[in-house]
Amino acid sequence: MIMFNIDKNIEKALDALTLKGRLSHAVLISGGSCQLREKLALYLARFTVCGSEIEKPCEKCEDCRKSRDNVHPDIYFFKKRSDRRYYRKEDIQAFCEGVYRTPNEANVKPLVIYELQDMNEEGQNLLLGILEEPPSYSSFILTASSKNVVLPTVLSRVTKLDLGQERAEHKMESRSVKIAGSIAQAILSPDEFDIIKASSELDKNKQLFSDVLYELVLIFRDALLKSYERGERISFAQQEANDLSASLTKKQLMALYDTASRMLEQIDFNKNKLLMSASLAAELRQAV
Repeated sequence: MIMFNIDKNIEKALDALTLKGRLSHAVLISGGSCQLREKLALYLARFTVCGSEIEKPCEKCEDCRKSRDNVHPDIYFFKKRSDRRYYRKEDIQAFCEGVYRTPNEANVKPLVIYELQDMNEEGQNLLLGILEEPPSYSSFILTASSKNVVLPTVLSRVTKLDLGQERAEHKMESRSVKIAGSIAQAILSPDEFDIIKASSELDKNKQLFSDVLYELVLIFRDALLKSYERGERISFAQQEANDLSASLTKKQLMALYDTASRMLEQIDFNKNKLLMSASLAAELRQAV
């Protein structure tokens, strides 16, 4: 095995994944660092295409040579566009269509899908369709900062390789989560100025604005699910989601979710960050 900077328990889990000389149809690598997830995903992709019957990857066969040189025609890497914060729906649809193209040289076609925290709920549901009925020659290798950012329905279709909670714990304390939690609390305040105050840090920082919107979508989603008493919660601001669920109607929660989702989709096309910040406060207040 190629050596990684991982502890013994994770190494044993990786050995178990590859023990039979093949992977399950879908594996999720979560936690740890982005760099380690990427290395492990590449290792599993190379393992999948290797033609050796003894040791994989053998580093000797033609498939190993091509995968090592990053020219293997059957290994496909799917990442979000560099100019976007999140995966685009049309890109996910195109990827799903391409899954059904048969491999050129190897017996199995590994498809590496990076960082599911950058794929919204609609995108993950599109992905779910091919995970439920995958082609016999496909092998999906997914990565995510934490399994908590992956839909429960997607989680149920994958074998999990958890590298630890370092990244999740970091995200729990991140600036975007704290601001989103403050905005969620301010929605319940009778003082309309509280939402403006809570969102004031978003001015002139488009990336932070985008991250906070994403966290708000998760909070509103979890609040709505709790009101229906179903579904697994995935946001890092559970107390705020619980408070919203207890204080607002299902119609109000849905309005909040729709508002945050729409603004998240529009952020790449809006050049006026100050206007968006003010609009967020106004529209969230209007939703309730």
